[in-house]
Amino acid sequence: MLQGVEDGYLAACEIQEGRIKLDLAQLSIEDILASNPIDFETGLAVEEKVIRRLMKKGNFKTRLMLPNFEKRRCEDLFHYLLETGGAEQKTIIFCNSDRHADLVTANMENLYAEWCERNQHRRCDSYAFKCTDKGGGQERLPDFRGSSRSYFIATTVDLLTTGVDVPVVRNIVFFNQINSPITFYQMVGRGTRLAEGKLMFRVYDYTDATRLFGESFLTKLRTPNKNSRNRSSEASGLAIEIADTDEWIEESTGDRFMRAKIDGDDRRISVEEYKERIAAKLVEIVPTIEDFRACWINPKTRKELSAELVSAGISPKEYVTVTELAAYDLYDILADIAYGLIPKTKSDRAQAFNYKHADWLNGMPEETAKAVDAFLQQFVNGGIEALENDLIFETLRVNLDVLKILGKPKDVLREIKERIFAA
Repeated sequence: MLQGVEDGYLAACEIQEGRIKLDLAQLSIEDILASNPIDFETGLAVEEKVIRRLMKKGNFKTRLMLPNFEKRRCEDLFHYLLETGGAEQKTIIFCNSDRHADLVTANMENLYAEWCERNQHRRCDSYAFKCTDKGGGQERLPDFRGSSRSYFIATTVDLLTTGVDVPVVRNIVFFNQINSPITFYQMVGRGTRLAEGKLMFRVYDYTDATRLFGESFLTKLRTPNKNSRNRSSEASGLAIEIADTDEWIEESTGDRFMRAKIDGDDRRISVEEYKERIAAKLVEIVPTIEDFRACWINPKTRKELSAELVSAGISPKEYVTVTELAAYDLYDILADIAYGLIPKTKSDRAQAFNYKHADWLNGMPEETAKAVDAFLQQFVNGGIEALENDLIFETLRVNLDVLKILGKPKDVLREIKERIFAA
C-alpha cells in the first residue's frame, strides 16, 4: 500500500482513535444483570442463564446494545466529521449486527437533523441508511456512490466489505468488534481508492480494530460442537439492551496514528513516531542538508531516495497528506524533519527567489524574465515535480528562443530549481 500511495494511485490513510470508548471486558455479569437486560427487539427480559451461556461462548460483546454509549459514540464521530470537512462526507460505519446498524443509523440521522436545524442548513433527503445482507439497502448503493446530495452515511455489518467499489468514501469507521485480519484489511480497503479531490481517507477506530495491521492471515479451523450449536439456537440473533451509565464510558483525547512497515509487517504507529522514522532514515541516507538539496534537485536521485524510504516502511507523501502540509514542497517538510531547516511554503520560496535573485532577473531581457516567472508559478502550483513534466515548455507556451541567452532549456530549468531551493 505504501508504494501505491507514493506512486499516486492509492489514497493515504490516517488513523484517528475514537474519543469515546467502553471496555466491555470490565463488565461483570453482576453489572449486566443489575442493568435490567432486555431483548432489544421485543423489550422482554432476558434470563440470567441465557446471558451466562452467551458470555461463556465469548461473543457476548457483539450482542450488547448500550443506547447511551452508542449515542455518545455517534456524537463523537459526528463532531469528528464537522472538524474534518463537514457532516456530509461519504462514510461507512461497520457495526456488530443488523440491530446495531439500526441504532447507529437512527443516531446519525438525528444528529444530522439537529445540526441542520441549528445551522439553518438545507437538509438532504436521506443522510444515513442501513445496507446489510438481512436488512436490505443494496438498492441505495448507486446513490451512495454517485449522489453528492444524499446518502452520506452507510451503516453495515459486512455487506460492504468486498465487491463494492465506492471511490468517494472518505471515512471508514469501526464500531464493530473484529478479530479477523483478513476481514479487517477488506474493510479498510473500501477507503483506498482515489477520487476527484480525494488524496486520503480516515479510519476512525473505536474498538482497537487497527491493532490487526500486520497480523497473520492464517487462522485455525474450528470443528463445530453439535451440543453447543443446539444450546445456542435459542439465542440466535439475540441483541441484549442494558441500561448503561456514563460511569462505564471512557473518554480520551483521541490519538492519531499512521500505518508503517516495520520488519516487513504493517504496524500502527503514532504520527510523531512516523516523523521520527523519516528523519532517522533520511539522515542515514543523506547525512547533510547540502547532500539532501543536491539529491532533491536531480529527479533520478530524488526518485532513488524516495524508493529507499518506502523500502524502509515509510512514505513521505503519505506523511504530507495526513499532516495536511500540501502548501509546502516535500523538500521543506523533509528538511525540517531531518535537518532542522525552517520550512517555507511554495509561495514563500517564490517570493524569496524574486528577492534574492533580483540582480540575476534584472540582468536578462523582459521576455526571458517572464519565462522564468512562468516556471516559478508552475512550482508554486505543483512543487518541484511540476517543473519536470516532459511537456512543460509546451504547457506554458514558453518561446525557447528567449531562454537561449541563459543556456539550454533543460540547463535553465535545473538552475531555476537550484536557485529556488537556495532561496
